[in-house]
Amino acid sequence: MEIETFTIGDTDHPHEIGNVDCGYCWTEHPLQCECGGLIHTAFGDEDSDCNYWLYKRCDRCGEDYCEKDN
Repeated sequence: MEIETFTIGDTDHPHEIGNVDCGYCWTEHPLQCECGGLIHTAFGDEDSDCNYWLYKRCDRCGEDYCEKDN
C-alpha cells in the first residue's frame, strides 16, 4: 500500500496523510482538526523581529481547517 502525501506552500516536502509523526511538519504539529484529519504545517517566512508564520493545511479538509480543542 502506497502512502499518500501532499505538499504545503512553497515547499516540495511530502507530508504524509494520516501520519501523526509527520517528519516534515513544524514543531508540535500535526495537530488534530475538528473534521478528524490532521493539520500539517510548513515554515512560511520570518520578519526582521524574528516573528514567523506557517503554512497550514488539513489532510482531510484542506485550508478550511479548525484546530480541535483538547
